[in-house]
Amino acid sequence: MQAAAVILGVFLVIGPTCGWWSQEPGQKEPESDVKYEFFSGNVVSVDDSRITVERSLPDRDAESHSFVLNTETIVEGKLRVNTRVTVGYAQGDDGDVALRIIVRGESAR
Repeated sequence: MQAAAVILGVFLVIGPTCGWWSQEPGQKEPESDVKYEFFSGNVVSVDDSRITVERSLPDRDAESHSFVLNTETIVEGKLRVNTRVTVGYAQGDDGDVALRIIVRGESAR
């Protein structure tokens, strides 16, 4: 689990400098003031306006986090209870707003 987090971190840091994301020549990347944070775990509940994700780490209590879903939330995959997801989110007026959700697969539960 820790190795996967390290690999994901390296990919996110080094990827843009290596040209892993395609971009037209001369096209600038949009500048964004949004500071993303990430949370990975299993979906415990989901509806049209909110998702709750729980993660368990060895030697720690389970931790759950709820995110607001809106029309700008991008979901990659089929979102349902007991699937493993990574949520990219930012602080909003209504709480933590999910900006992107990547469905990773079924939970091992």
